[in-house]
Amino acid sequence: MDFKHNYPKLADLLTKRVDISRKEQQQSRWHWLTLILFGLLTVATFSQQLILVTLFIAVVAVIKGPVMIFWGMLYSFLVGLFPPIGILLSAIFFLLNIGTFTKNWRMTLVGIYFYFYPVGVMILRQFVHWDNVWFSAGALLLGLVLLHVMLTKLYQRYGIGRTIFWYVFSIPFALLTALLPSRLKTKLKVYHKNN
Repeated sequence: MDFKHNYPKLADLLTKRVDISRKEQQQSRWHWLTLILFGLLTVATFSQQLILVTLFIAVVAVIKGPVMIFWGMLYSFLVGLFPPIGILLSAIFFLLNIGTFTKNWRMTLVGIYFYFYPVGVMILRQFVHWDNVWFSAGALLLGLVLLHVMLTKLYQRYGIGRTIFWYVFSIPFALLTALLPSRLKTKLKVYHKNN
């Protein structure tokens, strides 16, 4: 079976595929948007950081929400038809999530830096009283340079700035969806015990 003979257009596309260079990704709007959002988080106060993270969650929810509702309906339908398939689907989704985390551990570390560096700077400004212009400017410059270096290393591995931006941008939503159901269940159990 000759791949080029059977699928000439796909074979031509794959042979002419142009790799995305680091230079192009560093000049992309996704790279600059990531740096701008990081800068905003770094110079923001605690309440402004909460507003920005809430805005991130809202934007991701608007985009991911309908897809999650669809998958939830499909999952419920399949479990309704054959209940033991719920255990199998849950195991598959769990393994896929573990696989995604291990495959993207570098992006996860950059995401942790993206959210915790601004919190650390804010804590130093508020509790150690380093709230002067030089500290804020130095912390912002250092944070932006470190994030830029981390992003350029990720571009070598993953290539596309949009994928990295979306992964980092959606971390608060992923954490919220991972934690929210268990907390709601706990509150409901406490509510039913009291009544």
